[in-house]
Amino acid sequence: MLIAQLLCLLVALAVPFAKIAADPPANLCLMTWCCLKEAARMDANTTRAHLAQFTGSETFTRHSLLRRMVMTEGVVWLSAHAQSHWLTDAIASYQHEPQVKQEHFQAWCLRVNAQTQSVALSMTDGNSDAEIVRQEIDYTDFPLADITLWLIAQGAYLVLMLPSEY
Repeated sequence: MLIAQLLCLLVALAVPFAKIAADPPANLCLMTWCCLKEAARMDANTTRAHLAQFTGSETFTRHSLLRRMVMTEGVVWLSAHAQSHWLTDAIASYQHEPQVKQEHFQAWCLRVNAQTQSVALSMTDGNSDAEIVRQEIDYTDFPLADITLWLIAQGAYLVLMLPSEY
């Protein structure tokens, strides 16, 4: 039994978490598949636990595409840990749109479809559910089912933060 568990752990480390199907593939034993599912769940839980520790920020990092957009420590950690720099790039790229530019408070919500691994990125003004921006992305390996980021205008800067860092 111990050998099977070690094998599951080795396979879990070799297979990207997001590529785990809802049903076990034909070429994967059931026990290995169950180990992979558990590893993916633990990764999401670990990521959420780490994100919950970010409250406020002492350091801000400028975004490379939009220099007036700065990111808090939590957003920088999320981008690095989840390899999701594409998420902050997408948010930065919309800041030139007139309907987005006029919003001083933006709530950006990312929702992953677990079955297709596609994702919907949307922006609201935070007061209603009316989407101002919506972008569909065909595939992601983002470790969480959903996340919300806030972008707040502070003088000449746009501050991208986790809600817990407000």
